[in-house]
Amino acid sequence: MNRLGPPARAFRRIGLVGRTGQPTLPGVLERLREVCRRHGAQIVFKEFLSPGDPLKPDVEGAPEEEVDLLVTLGGDGTLLWGARMVAERNIPVLGINLGHMGFLTSITADGVEGSLERLFQGDYLLDCRSTLEALVLNGDGVRRRRFLA
Repeated sequence: MNRLGPPARAFRRIGLVGRTGQPTLPGVLERLREVCRRHGAQIVFKEFLSPGDPLKPDVEGAPEEEVDLLVTLGGDGTLLWGARMVAERNIPVLGINLGHMGFLTSITADGVEGSLERLFQGDYLLDCRSTLEALVLNGDGVRRRRFLA
């Protein structure tokens, strides 16, 4: 792990993906928006994750533009899904746990404000992880599928 002082890159565009259907989602989104607003950061996410919009039951959504940080709202599965989405772009991922237990998600729903304030102040640990790529080839050696883990 690397201890970082002031962020090497400013977190100005934050991508947001999540697991909808969680009762705490609207409140977490509102608090996340407020902290980002105070720090001049823009949130990029699919419209259905906006507070007040009807929530869908599955993990959906992806930032359509380049972001400096990806925040996942859900559990470990959501974090892994988001990490695969940005793995090849070297974008850090921050997981907010909206479920009961999360081993990979760093922040609880109650800790959103304090954790994000620390992030914007450069008080965080960056834990770099390796990615495994698997290619499935047909009998002629032509690539059929690609998987990241």
